[in-house]
Amino acid sequence: MSAVFISYSHTPLKLKKKALKLAEKLNEIGLTTTIDHYKLKIGNDIDRFIEDVSNPEIYTHVLCLCTKDYYIKSRNTQTGVGKEIIQIEKLI
Repeated sequence: MSAVFISYSHTPLKLKKKALKLAEKLNEIGLTTTIDHYKLKIGNDIDRFIEDVSNPEIYTHVLCLCTKDYYIKSRNTQTGVGKEIIQIEKLI
């Protein structure tokens, strides 16, 4: 089964809403998607969740919604996006 991990910036809020809508649409057409808003809950191991991005047994595709905010956050390895980029680079 193929699964898609969606990486995006939570800012601006308008983008976050679009990312959630995209995940819903992809699910509707039969693609399994993972987006933190739905899968990551309080008390979950955030670092483990992010490390799974580079596990091909879990995700066959990674979709990055790149914006200026995303790019800025991707340069900081302390942000969620920055940590996700480290994992995504392992796939290249």
